[in-house]
Amino acid sequence: MWNSLQLGLFGLTIGVLIGGLLGLVAALKQGTWLDPVIVTTALFLSSLPVFILQPFLAVLLSRTLRLLPSSGWEPGLFGLQILSPYIIMPGLILALGPIGGMARLMRASTLEVVNQDYVRTGRAKGLKESYVRLWYIGRNSVLPIR
Repeated sequence: MWNSLQLGLFGLTIGVLIGGLLGLVAALKQGTWLDPVIVTTALFLSSLPVFILQPFLAVLLSRTLRLLPSSGWEPGLFGLQILSPYIIMPGLILALGPIGGMARLMRASTLEVVNQDYVRTGRAKGLKESYVRLWYIGRNSVLPIR
């Protein structure tokens, strides 16, 4: 049970982070070619079954690029599997499920926040666009995800 918990938490964390980042970028680049590409890719990857995607990732990451071990389960630092390279590939495969949903949720939340009065006020104050995106838009877009 301990190994399954570590793997599930790792996959969920990676999925939420990647999906949230993709949704934020898609919303901020609305109207460009990047928005539909991100949304379509995220939904496509989240709809693929694990048993279809796993062999392709195993061949690519283990055999071709030799980045990750293809099998095994060894504890990492302090006996935690999260700090071991053996959990990365299964964690990435488990993360593909939440990516599509998180990207859609974050995109919708960000599009709602972008049109708020306090964002226009921040821009009218003359704040840098990066500051407005990080503190005004980014912080308030994450609220539905928490």
